[in-house]
Amino acid sequence: MRIAFVGNPALVHIKRWVREFVARGHTCQLYAPDGADVAAMVAMDAIPIGVAGREGPASTARRVLDLRAHLARFSPDVLHAHYALDYGTWAALSGFRPLVITCMGSDLLVAPGLSIKSRLKVGLALRAATLVTVNAGHLGSAAVRLGASSERVVRVVQGVDPDLFRPPSEARSSGPRVILSTRHFHPIYRLHDLLGAAARLASQGVEFRLHLAGEGPEEARLKAMCRRLHLEEMVTFLGVLDGDRALADAYGGSDIYVSVSASDGASVALLEAMACGLPVVASDIPASREWLAPGSGNILVRVGDEAQIADGIARMLARSRLRTRAGERNRRLVLRRASWSAEMDRMEALYRELAAGRS
Repeated sequence: MRIAFVGNPALVHIKRWVREFVARGHTCQLYAPDGADVAAMVAMDAIPIGVAGREGPASTARRVLDLRAHLARFSPDVLHAHYALDYGTWAALSGFRPLVITCMGSDLLVAPGLSIKSRLKVGLALRAATLVTVNAGHLGSAAVRLGASSERVVRVVQGVDPDLFRPPSEARSSGPRVILSTRHFHPIYRLHDLLGAAARLASQGVEFRLHLAGEGPEEARLKAMCRRLHLEEMVTFLGVLDGDRALADAYGGSDIYVSVSASDGASVALLEAMACGLPVVASDIPASREWLAPGSGNILVRVGDEAQIADGIARMLARSRLRTRAGERNRRLVLRRASWSAEMDRMEALYRELAAGRS
């Protein structure tokens, strides 16, 4: 098949998706807004659409016209936009069908509440889509509320490779227990709450090391917070871990995975940690409850509640049998429900069905 994609070439999700279908022998082309990350554009062989500069109606029109012209030349079987806001809007306005839109989470849960304009753009994209994919049940419900037809919404998990992300062959060496977060440093992930909880743990005499892997606009604020709370010896900023192997090693060197996000879809980072057999302390939000059910041994905590986050981590650190039981259960669940190759097999079949309907 010939598959056209519209998305941000710097995002790991679209990198994985496009490269997967290239590896499966399909002819793929990624279109991205002019002004996107240059290195990412080159790495993904992406074609720019529009002109970099201030966003507005004229800019949108230029992107749509460019995309329409490129699609006429490429003549794809399917057009697939990753993220409903903007990317999905441009794809919808191009007029090309069949159109697939993959929603990530914030495009359905956060952006529509920021402005009427964003809500209208997301609704336009969802109504135009031939197929909408979501990676969590609550996102499907949100997509329908915003305009998608329920018959056109399917759940496709952006899963993990369980052969790469697997429990380490040897138990971690002795020393303070390691708590890991791989969420980027953006406000929605509320890493300041995690640092506040870490300060509480330190004041209680709990021995631990907190490793933060990521980057983002809040990095300077978080580092300053560490200094203010005297956590420099306990908190390590790992930066962005380069590649799946580095990520797998980080999970393998940890005892607990923590995510205190305010909102989420089915987090790939969470699934990676679960595949590596890590127990989890996570925000009590729909995305977490879908994977970390009561009785699983994992611990859910209120968003923004530093005391409860600290208590949950302390309980997990203190109970080795709980950690083992939760980690083993998490690994089994990922094998059953979140295999990357199995989910992409499903997606490939959906592409073929859409392409057949077009011909």
